[in-house]
Amino acid sequence: MAMPFFNNMLALLGAIGFWPSVVYFPVEMTIARLNIKKRSLKWLGLESLNFICFLLTLASASAAVRQITQALGQYKPFMYKA
Repeated sequence: MAMPFFNNMLALLGAIGFWPSVVYFPVEMTIARLNIKKRSLKWLGLESLNFICFLLTLASASAAVRQITQALGQYKPFMYKA
């Protein structure tokens, strides 16, 4: 009731937190731990996976921002829908 567009806020927070915690840090730690040489085939594969997931994160964050702006435009405080 206090935040009628709570799902959209959760989508934005999830999109922001997805890439660094699930993709970027594990990929970079794997590269460092296994001593993968720069510009090798494995390094290019991991970095391309990292970049693709970053683009997906940007797309989902922009979609969440769009949904929030749409919800704010339709929101009327203290109005009850029956």
